[in-house]
Amino acid sequence: MTANRRTAAQMTLAYDGPALADHSMDAATLGNALVQLAAATAAAREAIDPGSETSLTVDATRPGSFDIILTLTHTWHTVVDALIGDDTTAISNATGIAGAIIGAIGLIRHRARHGTPERTTPAPDGGMTVAWADGTTITATGDALRLMTDPAFVKGVKGIAAPVDGAGVTDMTIAGDSETERIDAADAEAIATYDPESTQETTGDVTKIIQVLDLSFRRNGKWRVTDGTMPPCFVAMEDAAFSARMDDGEEFSKGDVLKAVMRVRRGIGRDGVMYERWDAITKVIEHRHAGRQTPLF
Repeated sequence: MTANRRTAAQMTLAYDGPALADHSMDAATLGNALVQLAAATAAAREAIDPGSETSLTVDATRPGSFDIILTLTHTWHTVVDALIGDDTTAISNATGIAGAIIGAIGLIRHRARHGTPERTTPAPDGGMTVAWADGTTITATGDALRLMTDPAFVKGVKGIAAPVDGAGVTDMTIAGDSETERIDAADAEAIATYDPESTQETTGDVTKIIQVLDLSFRRNGKWRVTDGTMPPCFVAMEDAAFSARMDDGEEFSKGDVLKAVMRVRRGIGRDGVMYERWDAITKVIEHRHAGRQTPLF
């Protein structure tokens, strides 16, 4: 006989930042993010289990926060023996799809920030370990790896991350039963220009004169910088010696200018247009305070 089988799993989507201090969010912004999450879910279902059906419903929001609780329902059709039908492989389907969605978001975040992975190797638990040249690693399922390069899924993820602007909305978190991924403003900026089909990407060091528009003294905090020609972007501060000087009391403020070595990625997107992305300040060569006119050369 033919039967419909159904499983469900919960996910939580949360945005945070000063703009949400009163626990409200622009309806159009939130609505588009939820539409894009539904589109990403549909793309995941099509990639993982073609012919099945998924639905994503908003169940509730947690009082005193902006956490949105969603239920992903997965339905598929199968021929089963009415007396000995076995549901053991069905139990994890909705949970598996939710896990793949969250895992793929993490992979996209890493790839958007760190560039094309250097290698992928089998992990002891049956998943795959993805490694980048800078030593960053992440373990993911095969389904998550497929979604990382699925154009429809990537488009949905860009929509989910879009509200995170670094000012009013500082970060977003999506969580399932055992997986959690957080996207901050620097991640969202990288994801916005991420192209799963980019080619000829290279990473190198470039010396630039940059102005610091916003700085962070938190561990792993991101700095917002510009060179006057590129749009402002968030970068990591990886010069440990310079960070130590700041910890020891070196004066630093917004608007200060640095002559610094930047880790830069360049590539050609599928539209044939070259792009350049700044990842980090790897070495500060010289520091000039705002308003001082001493040349940096």
